[in-house]
Amino acid sequence: MLKGEYKPSFPLRLMHKDMSLALDLANQLGVPLPSAAATREVLSSVKGATKEDVDFSALASFWKRS
Repeated sequence: MLKGEYKPSFPLRLMHKDMSLALDLANQLGVPLPSAAATREVLSSVKGATKEDVDFSALASFWKRS
C-alpha cells in the first residue's frame, strides 16, 4: 500500500459485491446496517474512480485524499 500498488489479491469489485449482498439480505430481514451502508458508499466511490481491477487495499487512496 505504501508504494501505491494495489494488485488484486481480493479485488475491490468482489468486496463491493459481497457488501451489497449482505445489505440486500439485511434489508429483506429488516435489519438496519448503517455502518455497512456507509462502507458500501466508500467502496462505490473508490470503485468508480478507477478503471483498473484493484485490490481492496485501494481504499487507502480514498482516505489519503480525504
